[in-house]
Amino acid sequence: PAQALYAAAHGLALINHLIAQAPSRLSPSGLLLLEADARQHDALIKDATRHGFTHLETEGLALAFRLAD
Repeated sequence: PAQALYAAAHGLALINHLIAQAPSRLSPSGLLLLEADARQHDALIKDATRHGFTHLETEGLALAFRLAD
C-alpha cells in the first residue's frame, strides 16, 4: 500500500513500528517474517536486533527473525 511505500524514515516508519510492537505480541522464541526492499534490509536487521530479535535468514526480499529468549 502507498502508506507503507511512502512512510517517513525512508519508508521504514510503519515496519519499524511493527518491529517495536512485535515482542509484546509474540510468544517466547516467536518468529517475525518481513518483506522489504533489499536496500532496507540492513536497517531492518539493526532495528529488529535492537528490539530483541535474532536475524535468522534473508532470502530475496524476505527476512526471518526469532525473538531472543
